[in-house]
This record gives sequence, C-alpha cells and structure tokens, in this order.
Amino acid sequence: RTLVDVVDFLNTLPGLSRIRISSIEPTTVPEILFQYMSDAQHKLVPFFHLPLQSGSDIILQKMKRRYSAAEYTDEIWRAFESVPDLCIGTDVMVGFPEESETEFKSTLNLLKKLPLAYFHVFPFSARNGTPAFKMKEQVPPIIKQQRGEKLRLLSTKKRSVFHQKFLGQSREVLWESLKPDGTISGYTDNYIRVVLNELYNSDLRNQLLPVQLKELKGQTILGKFETA
Repeated sequence: RTLVDVVDFLNTLPGLSRIRISSIEPTTVPEILFQYMSDAQHKLVPFFHLPLQSGSDIILQKMKRRYSAAEYTDEIWRAFESVPDLCIGTDVMVGFPEESETEFKSTLNLLKKLPLAYFHVFPFSARNGTPAFKMKEQVPPIIKQQRGEKLRLLSTKKRSVFHQKFLGQSREVLWESLKPDGTISGYTDNYIRVVLNELYNSDLRNQLLPVQLKELKGQTILGKFETA
C-alpha cells in the first residue's frame, strides 16, 4: 500500500471531515496529493510539514539526508505554486557537529527565501553510539542557542506574514480546546490556530464551524462568528 492508497481510503470514511499529513520526507510527495489538496470537496487539507534540517549541502551530507538544498527548494515551490492557501512547515536543526557560521547562514538565508509558514527549531543533541557523537568539532551550547534564537525569530515573522494573508476571510475551524475560563480555540484547514474573541457558553469541541478571521494575536488569529 502507498500513501496515496491510504489517503484514498480515508477519504471514503463517513464522519471523517479532515485528513492532515504530518511530517513527510522531502522530494517523495506524490503529485496527486497536490490535486487532492486543491479540491474543495476532498478531505485532504492544504498542509505539509517537510523537514529541512539544514540549508547547507555539506551538513545534509553529513546527516546522510537523501536530498540537497536545491532539491528541497524545488519541492517547496512546487507545492506552494500548486495548492492555494497551502501552509508549509519544516524542522530545522542547529549546531550539528562541524556546522560553521557559513553553513548556518546558508540555512538562515534559505529559510528567508522559501514560502514557509513556520519552522520547528531544535539543537543537535549528541547521542552515544551514533556517528555524529564521534565527530570532533562539536558546536558549543551557547552558539547553538544563538543560532536557534535567530531561526525562531524568523519563524515568528514568517507565521505572522502567513496569517496576515487570511485576515478578513471566513474559514471553517475545527474547534479542539476549551479552557476553564471559556476560551475556545481550534485550527483552520491550513493550520492557522484561531481563538474566539469572546467567551462562548457552549462546548464547540469536535465541531467544524466557520468564523471570520479578524485580527492577529501573537501566534494566533482572533475569530468571530458571523452574524446574520
């Protein structure tokens, strides 16, 4: 069975409103998934999480990744240009052994150019028994921290820019979280976290309801139910 077979099967299940693909290996995305995501009647939502890890080919080779920075770039643009309103996220590692400042800047510059909505940033952590554990040039913790902070700041800016594109739109939200104070939040199909801008006296969890996306609030958007 292939990933497409699984998606095709899930799309037939009654009571299932959305299909979201989480992390998937770059350069292995079947073209037909772009068609599914572009079809408003299909349950596969416009979202991909494609791990980059590094924008330096030297580091990618040391990580034994099966793609280059150029191949990753082509895949991101192929997806972005094929699917309207697509949210693309990624994973990035900082401080892999022997990562120089030049190689880090390759990652930073690539992330600036790509149409990514957010990235998860994490430092390299040496594990005994792995090839990377034996590499001589381990990056100092303070350097890992500094590089991580730069990428997280860029991610915050990218997410804000992505969110701004949808302000004023009406989008369906799958409501997931209800706090004791009555605050409720959920996600759009393209992975925007929406918080109701007013307390609601009903538990909306597991319901799919449209709201107006009104304004930015940190890493979320405040939503308001439409009134007749």
